[in-house]
Amino acid sequence: MVTVLVSGSLLSYFVSNYLYREQRERLIVQAQEISFLVGAALALPGSPAAMLRLADTFERLLGAAVWITDASGEVVITSPRFRQDRGRRLPAAEIERVLAGKTVVHLQYDPQVRENVLSVAIPIWVNGRPAGAVVVRSPLTGMAATWQGIRRELGRAALLAVVFAALVGLTLSRRISGPVREMTAATRKLAAGQYRVNVPVRGDDELAELAGAINELSERLDNTIAALNREKSQTQAILTSIAEGVIAAGARGEVLFANGPARRLLGCDDAPDQDGGARLAELTGTPVREAAREALMRALTQNQAVQIQVEGLGGRQLAIVASPVRGSAGESQGAVALLRDISEEIRQERNRREFLASVSHELKTPLTSIRGFLQALVDKVAGDEKEVQRYHRLMLQETIRLTRLVNSLLDLSRIESGVLQLHLQPVDLGELADEAVNQMLPESDDKGVSLENKVGVEEELPLVWADRDRVKQILINLLDNAVRHTPAGGQVEVSAHLVSSRGAGPGAGADTEVEVHVRDTGVGIPAEELPNIWERFYKVDKSRRRYVEGDAGGMSDRSGREAAGEGSGTGLGLAIVKELVLLHGGRLGVDSEPGRGSDFWFTLPVQGPRRPPE
Repeated sequence: MVTVLVSGSLLSYFVSNYLYREQRERLIVQAQEISFLVGAALALPGSPAAMLRLADTFERLLGAAVWITDASGEVVITSPRFRQDRGRRLPAAEIERVLAGKTVVHLQYDPQVRENVLSVAIPIWVNGRPAGAVVVRSPLTGMAATWQGIRRELGRAALLAVVFAALVGLTLSRRISGPVREMTAATRKLAAGQYRVNVPVRGDDELAELAGAINELSERLDNTIAALNREKSQTQAILTSIAEGVIAAGARGEVLFANGPARRLLGCDDAPDQDGGARLAELTGTPVREAAREALMRALTQNQAVQIQVEGLGGRQLAIVASPVRGSAGESQGAVALLRDISEEIRQERNRREFLASVSHELKTPLTSIRGFLQALVDKVAGDEKEVQRYHRLMLQETIRLTRLVNSLLDLSRIESGVLQLHLQPVDLGELADEAVNQMLPESDDKGVSLENKVGVEEELPLVWADRDRVKQILINLLDNAVRHTPAGGQVEVSAHLVSSRGAGPGAGADTEVEVHVRDTGVGIPAEELPNIWERFYKVDKSRRRYVEGDAGGMSDRSGREAAGEGSGTGLGLAIVKELVLLHGGRLGVDSEPGRGSDFWFTLPVQGPRRPPE
């Protein structure tokens, strides 16, 4: 009886809420449609008359009052039936919320119609600004009638349910053995491992208490087992998905677990997995397996962490770190080993040492020259004033070269550390290329190399979105590199054209880039050296030399064509070019053939960042 009453009350509450929500959502949708039409009508001549017709039409279609207010909340237009409402003013708080772009819905008693009225207020948008509000008001007469009918039907259903429940209760009361059979079946399911069981609880006697205890036990067991399974699955998923290899061994030397990366590093896909079953003694056949076995066995027997470095497949360097697993009392329960590929770390350390050695060499060379010239001047080796001036000029050149090397190192360090910030703006690439070419003309003329700018000549280009100074630095680095490695009588030219941002070909669409080329007719670069030319201090051919003017008219050698870009070549120019292009979000590359010259290219975006609409 109580259940039926409670269910009826809840159903009554839910149905009334449902009807109210349906009515509210319908009015909101209708108000939004009217707001859109009114906003459009305000832009037309004779908008008041048009809005009056709209209000009248929607009143007849919807059976609801339609108000149109101005920005102050005053009702300026209604349908003819509600003419008396013109001049009314919405509450200040309500119109303030509407003009803030919010939808205001409220239900209140209206003394004019003597019943509850549901009201919805929607802002009217004109040119992106709220110009007023549309208010749709609908009495709840229809909903109340519908609700009265539903209540009558619910009352009949509740009466039938009470009669039926009485009959069922009378029948069940005669079946005392039914609950016993149900509880017996439930306990058998628990014993079989099916922990989610539910015994119906009838009444408050001893049988009901026993049924409730069985249900509680079932729920607790099910939750505990589910939590354990989730924890196990989560741990297993973590161990399986990490990049490093993990091997776990028990206290008796049995392999309990090995994830995928561990099996790959061990060199066998059939190595022990999470099902276990194998023993450490079976890990043989390769240096990695034997090193893993040794590390785990030592961790088990010595009860301390062990680290071993070994060379794996393909010459990869692996670090194996094994640690004992101890129980709460400190006893050994097994060991776990982590297999990690440290090849990249070793390579980076080697590169760091080579970089320091290269920097030291690059700094030492000009300093040695300067010292030699100074020593010659101190010892008065120079024969006349002309010779002294020549020494001074050479020392100045070496000092400039040293300054450029330090500046290049600082630039590269700022780029790689993320300190360098680009000042992006629209840039005329043709104008910028002219400046770079003019700056390089003295050096190209001294060497007898023709230098030409074709940017914007063959094809009209849009402005690029870039840092003007850094793009100029890119161009000067590439031009200097080209001029220094082009013999007398050769040519160097700069050109540019539009390409798709996906490299699909030329075109001036929404997703385009400008591709800049610096071509020379110089000595070229072997194909096997091309992937490495962007590295710092990389020497394309260590058997070739570049020359600078030396003492007594001689030549002092330096390693040949480098990834260089400034002045007499710091060995850092192309490395800086790469980092600056990538910082702009562009691409770069080079096409070259020994004896036929090189074509260095990079891309810059045409469009800047998109701004949100105002």
